[in-house]
Order: sequence, then structure tokens, then C-alpha cells
Amino acid sequence: GLFLTACICEHSCAPNCNFTTHGTVLTLTSLVEIREGESISLDYGENYYTPTADRLEDLWETYEFRCKCPLCSGKLIDKTRAFSCCRNPEAEAHKVYPPTWKCIECGTVLPETIKAKYIRSEEELKLNPPSDAEDVSQALKTKIFKKEHYLIFQQLDEMAHQWGEAAQEDDLMKEETEELWENVIDCIECTLPERHYNKVMYYEKFAQIFVKLGKLDRAKEYFSKAYAMAIKVVGPESLCQISKELARFADSPPETVEEMLARYSASTKEVNDMLSYENDEEALQIIDDLQKLHT
Repeated sequence: GLFLTACICEHSCAPNCNFTTHGTVLTLTSLVEIREGESISLDYGENYYTPTADRLEDLWETYEFRCKCPLCSGKLIDKTRAFSCCRNPEAEAHKVYPPTWKCIECGTVLPETIKAKYIRSEEELKLNPPSDAEDVSQALKTKIFKKEHYLIFQQLDEMAHQWGEAAQEDDLMKEETEELWENVIDCIECTLPERHYNKVMYYEKFAQIFVKLGKLDRAKEYFSKAYAMAIKVVGPESLCQISKELARFADSPPETVEEMLARYSASTKEVNDMLSYENDEEALQIIDDLQKLHT
């Protein structure tokens, strides 16, 4: 659809709203409390796990503007670049983020020499990013990077999706896949805001993995987490098909992969039927009016 009101919402990499579309209806859902007079903002891109410099470059190339949101201007820490505290490098909770370079747990500020070392190591890792589990292990052994660092996360995320496809047939891989996905979910929960649409996607994917692994209690747990987050970021079942479908899965998770695929297929058909515009006179009139504007 063409949503003229939503088009005037400004961009922010730390938006106060999320939007979803369903046919000719667009729903805006607030992610935080919005003060009177405050602008409504949306995230124009899909840069939810992208460091500030790369995000700014992508926004310029795509939309030709320099983002000055709190995240891009340095008012908020860049959680995609998670480093170890030099004082407690092995402690999971002790993490340092730019631009403050201050441990969020003990308050230690990195000395300039160590900060420079961390930045050099990051540049080297960016030139030769991890390509397998061994590379990830070696990067973490430096005690410089946390697993949430975007260069580590990118490989964990890729492996999790690849291994998830094969996990059903190999008992050892089942255990490794579950552990890998646990790490990915930890990264998502540590790095993304409390309310974020991509959490819905990751929780749902992990639930699907648990169906493949035959762990139906865990599948129900993560379908329920996906549903609970969907309510917060896209709206209730009465307004949003995503929430409606996740409610069904949370209430009664599929017991086999075959059942899961059949239910998703039926859901897709249901959505496609509702989005059919062949007999939608209002939609056809809008399209006709738009065509006239360009002739």
C-alpha cells in the first residue's frame, strides 16, 4: 500500500515506533513512552546489528542523509561493538562499548593505549572476519572481543542458521546447534533494545529449531516469547496477523516438522487470500489515480 501519513515519519536508528503493514492497513506501535510534541520516528533500514560507522554509510548511500539520531551522534553507546573490560576481561558482565569506552559493570575506563590496541585488533578482524567456529574461538581467546561484537555475531548467526538446517539428523549436532542458538539469542538480548521486532524473528526461529530437535517444551517457550514480543512491537492479535499466528503456535506448538510446515503453508495462504486486490475497487482506484499523476 501507499501510506502517505507514515511517509512523513522521521528516521532514527533508535526509533520510538515500529510499523507493520497488512493489506491496506499500516499499524504504528510505540516502543517507548512518547512525550507530547515529540516526533514519531521509524527505522528506515534493516541495520539492527550494524556498527555506527557502517550504518551511517548505508543510510547515506540509500537515502542520502546524515543520521543525527542519539545512536549515531554518540549519545548512546554502540552495543554492536562489545569489548572486554581490561580489568576483568573474563567476566561476562564486564563489557566496554564506544564511544565511552567505560565498563558498564565496574566503571573502569580503558586507558588510551589499550583502547588503541582494541581498535587495531578490530580493524584486523574486520579485514579477516571469522569464517568458522575455530576462527570465532580464536577471536574470543584474545580476551578483547565479547561474543556480542558484530564481527563475532555475524559468524555465530550464519552458523546457527546453517546448522539448524542439518541438526535434525545428527544427535551431536543437535546439542551443538542448541548451544549455538543459545549464544545467538544471548547476543540479540544483550545488544538490541528491550522492544525490537527482530527479537520476534529470532525467538520464532529458535522455536522452529526446537521443533526440529524434538524439544516441544522449549519450542512452546520460544513461540510464547515471540508472541509476547510481537504484542509489544507490532500490536495485538486483533490488529496484526503476525501476533495472531504466533498466538496459535504458542498455544499449541506443532509436534513435527511436517506439521509445522503445513501450518505455515496454511497461514501463508490465509494471508495471501486477505491481500488479494483483484476485486478491491478502492485499491484499483488508487492505482489508477497514481498512474494519472505520471502521465
